[in-house]
Amino acid sequence: MKPFQYLSPIQEFEYLKPRTLDEALSIVSKFNGVAKVIAGGTDLTIALKELLVKPQAVVDINGLKEIRYIRDDGGIIRIGALTTFDEIYRSGLINKYARCLAQAAYNVGTWQIRNLATLGGNIANASPAADGATPLISLDAHVHIKSINNERDVPIIDMFLGPKKSALNSNELITEVYFKKDELANCGWARIGRRNANTISVVNVAVNISLADGKYRAARIGLGSVGPTPLYAKKASEYLIGKEASSATISQAAKIAMDESNPISDIRGTKIYRLSMVKYLTEKLLNNLTYGGIN
Repeated sequence: MKPFQYLSPIQEFEYLKPRTLDEALSIVSKFNGVAKVIAGGTDLTIALKELLVKPQAVVDINGLKEIRYIRDDGGIIRIGALTTFDEIYRSGLINKYARCLAQAAYNVGTWQIRNLATLGGNIANASPAADGATPLISLDAHVHIKSINNERDVPIIDMFLGPKKSALNSNELITEVYFKKDELANCGWARIGRRNANTISVVNVAVNISLADGKYRAARIGLGSVGPTPLYAKKASEYLIGKEASSATISQAAKIAMDESNPISDIRGTKIYRLSMVKYLTEKLLNNLTYGGIN
């Protein structure tokens, strides 16, 4: 898109701002797919300017405080869908039990973006490079979804169906993301970008492990920007479980994660570069988490 096209007027739409979650669910059901939901608006406003979407209505849910929270609910960490990345980064609870998510949150755009962008919006946008997706995959998170007549829980990995395509139906809203608190686990997140800040990840990786008697008790690895959706590196994760913690084990797990990746070449990086960075970041994180290094 040429820069001057941003001066073109956005197509007219009806603006609606519900006061409650039930009201919001009623509105999206009524419009039956011809409305767009806006929370932080960091993705939708660009799509509107570029005329990529032309909704009949925009439903502003940003004021729904009932789905904006971070809390420990009897061993389950629950994050409301409208919680911003800045709130996630600053949360003591997240930093203690889900450090990888805090690290990813800190690296989402600029300070201004982090104060607008929401976790629910990041998931619903379903970008293969979504920085919030990989730590949630490593945490084995689930997403709670509601419609006016129904509610359901979806594993985070099943939320992503393709580039910019999620499992969310047009009459549904994400209300919460949750995962089990594991006192023994330790997780980390890292990425490669074309610059140090305010950039889309060329590759991002999250690793969550726990150790017992020198062996990996549990392990989950999430990979971003190396396929049409964020990926769970299932083979690499399962390879680690029960293995002795060693440099050889770590190196092999990183190679398996690389082999599970299926990146493309684009303006931000070649396929070969992305594959090598999956191995590099996975190995780096596993070493840091296993031997107490600093991410």
